[in-house]
Amino acid sequence: MGKLTKHDLGKTFRYYMTMIMAMQSMERFQAPPFASFMGKLGEKFYPGDIEKQKTLMKRHTLFFNSHPVGAMIPAGLALGMEEERAEGKDVPDELINNTKTALMGPLAGMGDSLIDGTYLPIILSIALGLTGPTGNILGPLFYIAVYWLTVVPLAWFFFKRAYSSGINGVMYLMQNGLTEKAVQAATVIGLVVVGCISAQYVGADFAWVFQSGDLSVNIGAIINGIFPKSAALILTLLAYWLIKKKHVSMMAVFVIFIGIAIIAYFTKFLA
Repeated sequence: MGKLTKHDLGKTFRYYMTMIMAMQSMERFQAPPFASFMGKLGEKFYPGDIEKQKTLMKRHTLFFNSHPVGAMIPAGLALGMEEERAEGKDVPDELINNTKTALMGPLAGMGDSLIDGTYLPIILSIALGLTGPTGNILGPLFYIAVYWLTVVPLAWFFFKRAYSSGINGVMYLMQNGLTEKAVQAATVIGLVVVGCISAQYVGADFAWVFQSGDLSVNIGAIINGIFPKSAALILTLLAYWLIKKKHVSMMAVFVIFIGIAIIAYFTKFLA
């Protein structure tokens, strides 16, 4: 290892695993705990350099949201890349942030379905059976023990292996001049993930119906037939423009979109 020891890794993992769901914000979700655990290593990476420590934390304040176990993979990779950067290697911001963005969605889906949707219900059902109508304390103790003996070690394994892979992967990219291609690939994957999430979760479609006498033309259905999810795309791009280009706060964007929803409801322009 480089600047970090096994003790540093363990301490960082315990802090992040504890705080990942406790420090969320409505604006950036799991970015605060991500930036916080990076900040705790600032003195390790940049001894005495307050400005670089601030930049390190700021780099990880971008939106991040994933499954608590799956998030250990991008966390470990980012940590490995930050260590390489602190040692003087050319690791651009885009490579670090786009790697996190590209991985957070797929890992969230896998974690939600395999762990929260499959594994935890199984051990919960066993725990409930042990608890029974008498309220046997063996049930809750069984669930707590199995969770801490399986899920937490799995998260640690992901974190540690990703950290090691992050270092080796960045070294390989640097030695072979593939940094630019890696940044482009990670950017493309990140955009695809964001596009899929937007198409799935932005619930808006054109519903405008033009009427003139007995003539009625469902313009919304025509637009949706030619370009499905076009309303969701426009709203997503509007949010991006407001936040990225106009530097509007997330809370202000919420208010703007509530206003759009009210207007769309009464005008029946969107559904």
